[in-house]
Amino acid sequence: MAYALICANVVTEETISFSGDVACSPRFTPVALGDKFHVVITGAEPVPGDEPHIEFAYTLSLEYQFANGFDYCHIEGTGSVLLPVSSSQCTALPLVVDCKPTLTDIGILDRAITATLNIDFTVKLCSEQILKVLLAED
Repeated sequence: MAYALICANVVTEETISFSGDVACSPRFTPVALGDKFHVVITGAEPVPGDEPHIEFAYTLSLEYQFANGFDYCHIEGTGSVLLPVSSSQCTALPLVVDCKPTLTDIGILDRAITATLNIDFTVKLCSEQILKVLLAED
């Protein structure tokens, strides 16, 4: 019996999570938190190398209440999250398919509005696999 060895890329979809604390200084003294927030993630790109990772930028807008009404406090920042080491074996870069940002632990601390930004990136990764295939006999 004869066999052939085939090198193939196996594609998987994984969720890679980021979490970081953020804070902003509003224009007016906050008396309460609002009900709305907006998160925009831009430039979520994979970066190859010894430690493959995703780099991204974000803009947050947090609603808060002050003595005369409501306003938004804005935060801009950047972040990165490591990819599994196995993804560096792939000949193609991982692909960011989707991201879902959420905010937790939103509060007011010493006139600042603080929160934890959580982002779940759905990423397509690939790794190499050797397949042993039985060849048909003549």
